[in-house]
Amino acid sequence: MESNLPPLGLGYIASYLRQYYGNLDINISNNLEDIIRFKPDIVGITGYTQNFEIVKKMSAHIKQELSIPIIIGGHHITAVPQNLPESCDIGVIGEGEETMHQLLIKYEKTGLSKESLYSVKGIVFKDSSLVITEKRELIEPLDRIPYPARNLFELKTQSTHIITSRGCPYRCSYCSSCIFWEKVRMFTPEYVVNEIEQLIDKYGIKNIYIYDDIFILNKERVKRISELIEQKGINSKVSFSVQARVNLISEEICQCLKKMNVTGIGFGFESGSENMLKSLKGSSVSISQTTKTIELCKKYEFSVFGPFIIGSPYETKKDIIKSIEFFKKQPIDNSDIYIATPLPGTQMWDYAIKRNLVNYEMDWSILDPYITDTDQILNRNVILSDKISKQELLELYLQFKSEILKKNKQIKSIEQKSLFNKIKALFYRG
Repeated sequence: MESNLPPLGLGYIASYLRQYYGNLDINISNNLEDIIRFKPDIVGITGYTQNFEIVKKMSAHIKQELSIPIIIGGHHITAVPQNLPESCDIGVIGEGEETMHQLLIKYEKTGLSKESLYSVKGIVFKDSSLVITEKRELIEPLDRIPYPARNLFELKTQSTHIITSRGCPYRCSYCSSCIFWEKVRMFTPEYVVNEIEQLIDKYGIKNIYIYDDIFILNKERVKRISELIEQKGINSKVSFSVQARVNLISEEICQCLKKMNVTGIGFGFESGSENMLKSLKGSSVSISQTTKTIELCKKYEFSVFGPFIIGSPYETKKDIIKSIEFFKKQPIDNSDIYIATPLPGTQMWDYAIKRNLVNYEMDWSILDPYITDTDQILNRNVILSDKISKQELLELYLQFKSEILKKNKQIKSIEQKSLFNKIKALFYRG
């Protein structure tokens, strides 16, 4: 249960397990009929908050049909382990590679008996009451994990994504990434460039989106990756888009990205209001800094992407209008707009909990930052700002959306449009 991107998280787990079980038969599918027809020994499901209700229904159906162990992982169960569905036997908290390895060992020996689970770190399960085991150590170095098993999912185009690091050091109020990954860890430049070569040689990939929270965190690493890409002639075979942060962009970083053949950079712009920007992203970014960063990116002829969030705590109509005006004035090539959503584990969630706007037994489908239907916005119970009505929020949403669509229509590159549509899910993470 992931986005429209190939599920690399599952691909990493599959390749990690194949190190120990070479004949392991793995199938990745969202189709219930396919899963039941496959007749697996174990089913693993990953899910986010906004699709957790679907995950619960899917796991219940599988349990009824096959009566086999079901293991759930992902951001939601990590942030809210007490939400372990009745139909799921085990929840994996945090990254899943080594935990799944240990669970398969237990499965071989005991069939995942309750008694055996107490010694497995990083899981939640039920044994008369809810049990959360000792925290699992993070995998270090990350190069211990093989490249994701991309043969398990179909690559339908010449565009795809890779992950070169895990985690983010920043604590944006809306983002749950730091809850899941805890701290920043990076694959080595050599690992990254070898994976890129594999994508070119084996799959004919021509466009790669680097799906890190912030690719440019470590300047020396970016320099090394760009050097290797240039040395191997990769920059003549493939183009890249990356996710960055406005306070980390510099002339030197832009030069490295240009050398790599980066054509687009995504930022979490979030707001054109100084007060709201600091509320969302902290004091390390400012409107003037954002303006200078966009100007620098345009100097190097990068396409600039970036979303905005409206309806955040304490946001006023005036704040949202500032965001609209900022967007109109800036040479931003592509964007989207999201309603502020309190995902579990975030500062926004804490704010919403204190005001009884959310609870741990709610219908999780309400917390979807990607809703676009006007009726959904009007009927949505979780509006965080008490400074603006739902009707006003809807009107401003439609006004902002109209301005975005005007600018988006000016983009001539079909590949650029396609890539932006694929990476929108990352933008809300920060």
